Amino acid sequence: MADALTLRNLRVLRGSHVCVHDVSWTVEAGTVAAVLGPNGAGKSTLLRGIVGLLPAQGSAQVLGRDVATMSRRERARRVAWLPQESALRTAMPVRDVVAAGLFARRSALGGLTENDAGGVDEAMRAVDVASLSTRPFTQLSGGERRRVLLARALATGAELLLLDEPTAALDLAHALRFFDTIRELTRLGRTVVCVLHDLNDALRFSDLAIVLHHGRQVSSGRTRDALTDDVIRSAWGVSQSPDAAARFDLLESAR
Repeated sequence: MADALTLRNLRVLRGSHVCVHDVSWTVEAGTVAAVLGPNGAGKSTLLRGIVGLLPAQGSAQVLGRDVATMSRRERARRVAWLPQESALRTAMPVRDVVAAGLFARRSALGGLTENDAGGVDEAMRAVDVASLSTRPFTQLSGGERRRVLLARALATGAELLLLDEPTAALDLAHALRFFDTIRELTRLGRTVVCVLHDLNDALRFSDLAIVLHHGRQVSSGRTRDALTDDVIRSAWGVSQSPDAAARFDLLESAR
């Protein structure tokens, strides 16, 4: 299977300061990949550099195409981006918010086609916001808003989804439903790269992982191979419990 995302010596900058250093990572198409690391490790910054929201050096390729050479519209067709915090502060109906994710696939004067409308409805059902269709976005709870923005990302039809803490503010039932949804997307050939904080979620639901610490790549590969005891001790300063095959105990301080 082709590679969906290829990073070669990617450095991400804020002004003149290098925040993420020389990351090289390959994510196969049709997989779920987790970006892991403690707070301040550079996880969100890495995703912003990939999608072009922060200046970057090196190479980031999506399905063989360098992101830096893509137009804004092409990038939006190929890559869907869900940030931790959205600047969206509009009272437009939920369904219109989700449909707005399709702007890159429509002409300037074109409305939703029948297929577009079906995709919007399917995305809303997938994350359980269909019942909110006519509600103003600004009247939703934090968790509801998060699910609506997830639906918008899903509705784009992009081959690669970059999701920054997609389960933040979701209750357990909706978080599990989300992971079921992205697994189904990968079976259809789409690729999901998401920042996760819970290592149990990464082990249960992701195929690949990269671990960052202080803006540097600590490890990468198949998720369980990337999360060795040495890596966890080095990056998080904690140790695995004896039953680590089933779960991580992140309460034991490393000695």
